[in-house]
Amino acid sequence: MIDIAPVYNGYPADYTINHVMGSDPDLEALTAYARDVSIKIAGHVKEGMVVADVFHRAQEFIGKNPDYTLAYPPFISVMNGLWTIEPYIMYKDRAAKFEQLVFIGKETVIL
Repeated sequence: MIDIAPVYNGYPADYTINHVMGSDPDLEALTAYARDVSIKIAGHVKEGMVVADVFHRAQEFIGKNPDYTLAYPPFISVMNGLWTIEPYIMYKDRAAKFEQLVFIGKETVIL
């Protein structure tokens, strides 16, 4: 897992990716699922939603696949129209996370 939080000209960002070294089908599936879920959640964030709304939506998505669980603490932060969507997904004793930086305005834009 690589997690960075750069600041450019005073604007914060946050970015996490996961990559499996070698070959492990279970971990590769976990990594792919974490990426897909973060994109799916980010695409459902709309203006007027609060963190609890997005969190409950994420629980619904992840709850459809009993092999995976959503780890705590809460995974969504809000800052001046920018949301960091970062579901931390658990599978057995392993975890994966991908972050999506999302701008919430009249349209949702995944950055």
